[in-house]
Amino acid sequence: MSFASLEFLPFLALVVGLFVYVPRSSRRLFLLAASYAFYLQAEPWHGLLLVGSTVVDYLVGLALGQTDSRRRRKVLLGASLVLNLGALAFFKYSGFIVENLQFLLGETASSSNPWLGLVLPLGISFYTFQTLAYTIDVYRGTIQPCRSFVSFALYVSFFPQLIAGPIERAGHLIPQLESAQVISLARLRAGGGLILWGLLKKLLCAEHLVRHVKPVFDSPGEQGSLTLVLAAVGMNVVLFLDFSAYTDIARGAARLFGIDLVDNFRRPFLSRSVGEFATRWHISLFRWISDYVYSPLSTGALSHWKLWRNNCLAMGLFGLWHGSSWTFILWGIASGVAISMQHSLRLLRARSGRRRELRTRWGLRDMAACLGTTLFTSAFIVFFFSPDLDFALGWYARLLSLSGDSNPAWMGWTLLALCCGLAVQAAGEFGRLEGAWRRIGWPGRAIAVVASLAALVYLRIPEAADFIYFRF
Repeated sequence: MSFASLEFLPFLALVVGLFVYVPRSSRRLFLLAASYAFYLQAEPWHGLLLVGSTVVDYLVGLALGQTDSRRRRKVLLGASLVLNLGALAFFKYSGFIVENLQFLLGETASSSNPWLGLVLPLGISFYTFQTLAYTIDVYRGTIQPCRSFVSFALYVSFFPQLIAGPIERAGHLIPQLESAQVISLARLRAGGGLILWGLLKKLLCAEHLVRHVKPVFDSPGEQGSLTLVLAAVGMNVVLFLDFSAYTDIARGAARLFGIDLVDNFRRPFLSRSVGEFATRWHISLFRWISDYVYSPLSTGALSHWKLWRNNCLAMGLFGLWHGSSWTFILWGIASGVAISMQHSLRLLRARSGRRRELRTRWGLRDMAACLGTTLFTSAFIVFFFSPDLDFALGWYARLLSLSGDSNPAWMGWTLLALCCGLAVQAAGEFGRLEGAWRRIGWPGRAIAVVASLAALVYLRIPEAADFIYFRF
């Protein structure tokens, strides 16, 4: 069930309406039932994997809490890793692995690879990382095992963030789920505002922009180099608007029940380096990889080799998580190379005794760095949206041909649309919107709500596409 579909809002309203009358002692069980109803309506058999992952990590967590044996704890953690990552690899990466083995063996016909036809279960990339985070944290001793199966199952399947995140941590989400929340007018107002803001971003901004930019992006042979640069920036902004819109709706829906989910974006297009961009984009996934992959590899003395190895490995995994394709892997590694260059320069500066200049105000250098970062991340977003490596290489070949055959009218409209999209990002920290919302008073709020609803009715794309991250 897509958040942008006509079925979701009635479903959410029904769950909220019934939640009010459910006894506090049964509210977690009610939300668990609602979450499974939300998930199973698409493909019922996907629920078997969700239940399996939940049961495995719940039992592993309990067993970790009952033993001090280092060997047994490692065996339990290994079992969780093998079962969870094994299921993820089977459904998401088996076709990719077999395809590459066929290529190495000289069998290039993809039609002979039955693994390519496997259906990827909804949300498996997200809830797998979420359950693994719980098991690893219990193993490390940073959290205590969850004794309540209902609480843990709800942590894994909570429907606002089940399909596409954000990837939550047990120490943040489970205590909120276990405290009996009461729906209040303030929470309804805050959650409803976030949902409305997300729908506006998805249905009015992202959908219109992608229909304007993607046909040009998909036909590089017919475009000039400047047009392709603008198309790449446009697709980068489309991805931000689409995914951040999902996050806003997810956080808004959760807030209706008194649950605060972590934010996934922090104005990424104001970043002054690729490293800073990575910390502002898909924050929950970046922190997951940083905590469970990068940090364990970074023990001991720093060296340039270790920086490059760790950054490229971590960002390569960041790309691979998104999909079983060399385009995603190269997208991640390109970011890892850029971050490694930045970290190496910082290490050289530290070893020479030079301190990094702290800048509190923006100047021309910062603006130039921000523009350069946006262009760099947009250039490599081509890998993200390319159907295969051949398309990406052809796209870059056309870009580097420096063709001057561009479309001024299209470029003008696209620049205007991008300015509007980036303005949405600048105002996108909802705390700012809430502050403005409080200042305009009830008449202004009523006008804003009516105008937003009218825009959604009359200006939205009739058949909106699913959120881009639904396929991960």
